[in-house]
Amino acid sequence: MPTSGVSEHPQVPSISSIPHIGQIAILMVVRLVEPIIHHSIGPYLYFMIRDFGYSSPSTISSLATLGITMFPLGETMTGIFWGRFSDKYGRKPSILLGLSGVLFSVILFGSSVNIYMALLARLLAGGLNGNIGIMRTMVAEYIGEQRQYQARAFSLLPITMNVGTILGPLIGGLLANPAEAWPNNRFFGRGTFWEAHPYFLANFFPVPLVFFVMTLTVLFIKETLNSQSALLPVDSDPGLKLGQWMIRRWKAPSWFRRAENNLLYKPLNNETFEESSALMENWDDNLSLHETEETELENRNETHSNHVSNLPDNTHDLGDNSASSASKHTFVDSQDGVESSSTSIWDVFTEPVKITLSCYFLLMLHSPSFIQIFPLFLATPRAKTLPKNPIFFGGGLGLSSMLIGGMISIVGVIGILIQLFLFPVFSARLGNARIHRLACHFFPIAYLLVPFLALVPAVPWWLVFTFAVPVITVVMFGRAMAIAPMIILITNAAPDKRLMGRLHGVTHS
Repeated sequence: MPTSGVSEHPQVPSISSIPHIGQIAILMVVRLVEPIIHHSIGPYLYFMIRDFGYSSPSTISSLATLGITMFPLGETMTGIFWGRFSDKYGRKPSILLGLSGVLFSVILFGSSVNIYMALLARLLAGGLNGNIGIMRTMVAEYIGEQRQYQARAFSLLPITMNVGTILGPLIGGLLANPAEAWPNNRFFGRGTFWEAHPYFLANFFPVPLVFFVMTLTVLFIKETLNSQSALLPVDSDPGLKLGQWMIRRWKAPSWFRRAENNLLYKPLNNETFEESSALMENWDDNLSLHETEETELENRNETHSNHVSNLPDNTHDLGDNSASSASKHTFVDSQDGVESSSTSIWDVFTEPVKITLSCYFLLMLHSPSFIQIFPLFLATPRAKTLPKNPIFFGGGLGLSSMLIGGMISIVGVIGILIQLFLFPVFSARLGNARIHRLACHFFPIAYLLVPFLALVPAVPWWLVFTFAVPVITVVMFGRAMAIAPMIILITNAAPDKRLMGRLHGVTHS
């Protein structure tokens, strides 16, 4: 029971109070690129494959599903590699290489003239980019032992996913096949480059954003891996020095300067990771903030005291925010000069990690698949006759790419509101393990309702929206409440801070 004077439910930390929020904000902008590009293909993928010369709706749907599968297949093939790479050479170089892969694959996909070229582009899009796992690792390193900020901090990156869910379908729906949408336009109409390459514009449009976030990464993202093998350590990163000079020269906003000047990073503590063994122990209360404040403060103070006593002498002065002191410390601290490469990938798979990853694997089997396949259902032409059997359905909703983009964008807005305002509150009150378990009950409800949308009349079009948006909103609510807690639980199950990149690389694969 909580002690007197302490509220029954803890106050959710504000976003502005999150440690290193300036760096996390930059990560959010960088993270935005992939979901925009990834979700932009949904509204037009069906029509793109049709224009490759396939006419059968079933064949088109099968090839579209194969195209969707190529992206996670590429992630699976290289996820662990990117984790190992970031653990050895640093997070920042890994992010820059991943963005380069995004740039190459999106141009290749937009230039595709047949299904084989498109499938290769999607495979490379997943394989050349491991940034999701790397950025999750960085957020964990930013927060360190301050677990009261975990729910709020880990909910920020998924917000960018929902923003991408809004912007991506709008870009894909509005810019796909411009010659058909605006046939008389002198720049985009018949007889122009865009008629021969109808889907290049939708893929080229995000390219300037990719260059922008690459520049942002070079100038302002700080390496969080303290290792002799790190390619861009904080104290010798030329891009970071240029960015800091620009901030001083051009008088950046005070809040941004304060975030950039806070260069002193607190290393993670191995001992704290063992106190919650993910889903294995205390399922209902794992990482819940129902504990008394006295117990939490006592444990934190004890952990901090033990940790400081074990650190090298030059890290004791945690109050010094000067750049000269800061350059000596980053988040992940190699112990006794031992590099991350000396540990095996198999060291990650402790019993708590295995259990937590198993739950995450089951969640990833269906949740992302639905988000990708649902636009195909919306685009598939309606069945010519109504189904006579109540459990077998044929056809889809026959919507245009613009209507599909609009519907997915509406749901993306709803997802942002859920992630921003509801998840941190539920996480604080119920605990991450319990909220994950409860959220999993929402998916079967939505999955059972989706086929019945084919019975909704096609006219008027807003009637389809009225029934379809609530159904997919149920899925978005389940995703928001199920995925973010799993990332926190996986982070806290890590047996060694030197394996954080590899562990999140496994989740990415």
